[in-house]
Amino acid sequence: MKILLMEDDLVLHEILIEHLIEIGHDVIGCEDGQEAETLIFKEHFDLLLLDVNVPYIDGFSLVESIRDNGIKTPAVFVTSLNTTKDLKRGYAVGGDEYIKKPFDLDELDARLMQIQKVFNLNDDVIILPDGKGFDPVTHIVNGTKLRKKESEILHYLLRNINRAVSAQELMDNLWAYDDVPSNATLRTYIKNLRQVIGKEMIVTVHGEGFKIEA
Repeated sequence: MKILLMEDDLVLHEILIEHLIEIGHDVIGCEDGQEAETLIFKEHFDLLLLDVNVPYIDGFSLVESIRDNGIKTPAVFVTSLNTTKDLKRGYAVGGDEYIKKPFDLDELDARLMQIQKVFNLNDDVIILPDGKGFDPVTHIVNGTKLRKKESEILHYLLRNINRAVSAQELMDNLWAYDDVPSNATLRTYIKNLRQVIGKEMIVTVHGEGFKIEA
């Protein structure tokens, strides 16, 4: 997604930009409402990630203004303002989601996943055979964030659906030659995946490997 981040805390600003880029998003950052407003009217964004207490134009007023001008881009408030009154105002002016500070990055990823699902913003979400959604970019499946390597294994099995994939094939394709895991480590990754997506989802084909069936 192309995301506009408005955050005037410079440390948090850099952390969020680095994280969002790392999980595959295109991010433009700004530190005040005036600059954000200019960018919103100038460029297309898939999502607005907005602090509220920023210079010139606060986040609530910014969203109210762009909604009055017909801009319907999903807006997520990220703020320490967390009273019921604040929540009500945030939604009343046109906000779509509200993340209370402090928060961890896993919570942010889960909220973004939900926004992507509701507004159909991510064509990369893969639907598992049982209907769960899996995003290989954010590594989130059905609201749960996988470890990066677990996500890569799941993605590889889904790209080879209905075919048994050997442990050696997984190692050859997902690890560097000097960083190949033991068979026990690979089995642990598979076990962890099964705990998240369901034991029956990944079938062990004796003598051949692992398979996800459509």
